Parts: sequence; C-alpha cells; structure tokens
Amino acid sequence: MKDKILVDIACLSRGIPPISLGAQKSLEMMRSLSPKEKRVTSRKIKKIVRLHINRIVSKIEDEEARKIKKILLLNHLNLGPTKKPYQKLFTLRRLNFVKAYMEELVT
Repeated sequence: MKDKILVDIACLSRGIPPISLGAQKSLEMMRSLSPKEKRVTSRKIKKIVRLHINRIVSKIEDEEARKIKKILLLNHLNLGPTKKPYQKLFTLRRLNFVKAYMEELVT
C-alpha cells in the first residue's frame, strides 16, 4: 500500500497520471485531458520510457547485445525507427514500462 502511494507521488511529481491503479486507468485519465495536456503528458511518458530503456541497456556489457536489446525495446514500445500507426496497445505498454521504472525508483 505504501509503495503504491509513493509510486503515485513520483508519477505526479513528473507530470504524468498516477499508475498504481493500472495502465488502463492511467490511459483513461490521459484521454480526459485536453489535447495540449495529452500531448505534453505523452511526451513525458516517452521521455521516461527512454530513460528506463537506457538504464536497462547500460547494464549489458556486450556492445552488440546492448544495441540489439535497445532496438528490440524501442520497437516493442513503438519508439524505434520503424513506427507503426497509433494504437492503444503501445500506450498501455509504455505505461506498464513507466510503472516498472517508477517502482524501481521508489524501492
């Protein structure tokens, strides 16, 4: 319970919706925002996702494996060089990724 509150506080301090209730609820909160706020929030989420990807990849010692892992993660989250049209699935994946990052920061 305490960890969820700390995760939500960390999210709010970074300007993104609280994610302790799940990615679906956070997505609903994002959809209720104005278009400008939605765009800003989406960009903040992408920035956090990229931070988490870089953090994960930095732990890999082999240079080639590091590049491959980064490309795979970016493509999985639709942030790589080959972007697909917007899908709710990608936003949910990003929110789950952000949740893992925030939980890692709090603990």
